[in-house]
Amino acid sequence: MNSFEPFNRGVELSMAQRDEEALVAFDEALRADPEHLGALAGKGICLARLGRIDLALETFIAASLRDPDDPNLHLQAGLCFLQLGEVAQARGCVELAIGKVGFERSRENWAVELYNVGGWYMKGAAGWRARGSETQERVGYQLAEACFGLALECLPTFPQAAHGLSVACAAQGRREDASRFADLAERLSSASGGPQ
Repeated sequence: MNSFEPFNRGVELSMAQRDEEALVAFDEALRADPEHLGALAGKGICLARLGRIDLALETFIAASLRDPDDPNLHLQAGLCFLQLGEVAQARGCVELAIGKVGFERSRENWAVELYNVGGWYMKGAAGWRARGSETQERVGYQLAEACFGLALECLPTFPQAAHGLSVACAAQGRREDASRFADLAERLSSASGGPQ
């Protein structure tokens, strides 16, 4: 059995957001060729979208061990670590990814992805506030802050990330940090840097 047909089927199913079916196809491709990096990465993406973050993380780590020079695998592992609340490990993965890439466009794409995850955590934190769950709210704002911080590290000219940091810090009652990041966001916006 060759891995070509099930891998292509997995890609098509994944693109159609039919992740459970895509997982079956990627597993079939991996049975045919256990070293098929594309099938392994596709499996990780499907697992992450299905909310099976622990398994997705294991998959991305396995893939990055097979191809340590692929920055996207490190970034995907970092996003999984963030979803698990493991900020230090996420930062390490993002730093590895940044060290592997020479193209600014890729860094911009990653910064935007990290920023979007931060926005998701901000919305979640606000929802927990509305429900009166202070612990969940605090964790949500901390994870949002970590995402925005990583986005800014990835792309230091990203004004939206600095603004996100300002809002996350303000939500946590850290006015001085909020003011500092608001000033940075304004300076970066004035310089027309970062993604629009």
